Amino acid sequence: MRTNLALCSLAHGAWHMYEMSLPPVYPILIRELSLSYTQVGILVSTFAALRISLELPIGHLSDKRGCKPFVSLFMLIYSAGIVGVSLARDYWQLLLSIAAAGIGASAYHPGGTALTAKSFPRGRGRAMGLSIASGPAGSMIGPLLIGVFGALMGWRGALRILAIPGALIAILFWRLAAEPEAAPGAGPRGGDPRGGRASAIGHFSIPLVLALGASAMRGVYWNGFNSFFPTYLMHYRAFDQSSVAYIFAAIMGASAIGIAIGGFASDRMGRKRVILISAAVPAILIPAILPAQGPMVPALAIAAGLSSSLEGAALSALIADLSAPEVLAKMFALNFSIQAALGALATPLIFGWLADSFGLWSIFPATAASCAIMFALTLMIRRERRE
Repeated sequence: MRTNLALCSLAHGAWHMYEMSLPPVYPILIRELSLSYTQVGILVSTFAALRISLELPIGHLSDKRGCKPFVSLFMLIYSAGIVGVSLARDYWQLLLSIAAAGIGASAYHPGGTALTAKSFPRGRGRAMGLSIASGPAGSMIGPLLIGVFGALMGWRGALRILAIPGALIAILFWRLAAEPEAAPGAGPRGGDPRGGRASAIGHFSIPLVLALGASAMRGVYWNGFNSFFPTYLMHYRAFDQSSVAYIFAAIMGASAIGIAIGGFASDRMGRKRVILISAAVPAILIPAILPAQGPMVPALAIAAGLSSSLEGAALSALIADLSAPEVLAKMFALNFSIQAALGALATPLIFGWLADSFGLWSIFPATAASCAIMFALTLMIRRERRE
């Protein structure tokens, strides 16, 4: 099963590498293809809408037919979409290529995450921590490679180079990944044995619904804060663009480390405790950035990024522990779809309205409030494994 972990980690890293390699290209596309900001917005929305809308049906099919074929095929489609962007000579070619990329991006989160969880009924937190941590790592690598290869061969050549790893990973996934036999999720040490029987409708239980709600709140504070914090640094704290880029990269790097640490810790001390710590600490650190001065501003932001990411693997492992094995991919699809719809689509609009109405400082208490809600939802979870 270690092969599955390695392949899922590579696929997750490539998924995020592709996602974050596109934003640096948009300004160039605006100039070369004479695009309007509205057209760029349509591109971004098309990618997100296709990805989100397809995750649940692909999760359902992955539960029925296996995760391996869908992750392999759709990673190949994702790579083809990236090549298509590099070849696009007008807006409609570009839109079709972005649509293909969005379709390709829809399979990993339900299929790859479920495959990791199924492969490790024991030590699940550690495995998911290593796999999920590859996401922020890929997010750092994507823009970096666009910059390096873009300087050598232009942005079109850079995207073609970046498409190669995804295609190779798709082939390796198809040849080497193994579908594990369905096994009940094994909860971590530290689970609460006093929870009793949970009220359930179908495959849902009260603890699972609460865990999904806590995960949704993670999408709120993570996307809301990260969308506007760089602007706050530039407009309110007078950091230059390079410094902001370095700080943001450091936050992503700290997040990758935090996810891995949180996964290991959740196997030893229980998922719930890790999630509670991960919600409580940033609720204190993030508002503390407002009165901070000098180097303390980025230091607190990086510490908040590290602490807030501890729950990344712990929450996913908890959802797996509380889900029936036969619907695991579907549950992950539901989780990531809710997280994306609420976090990536709705939250930036809400936080933007708060910033316009009350000032950019308001994103800090709003983020802390989101962490507090996540803390409360987690606190209400009375057991950490499916009965």
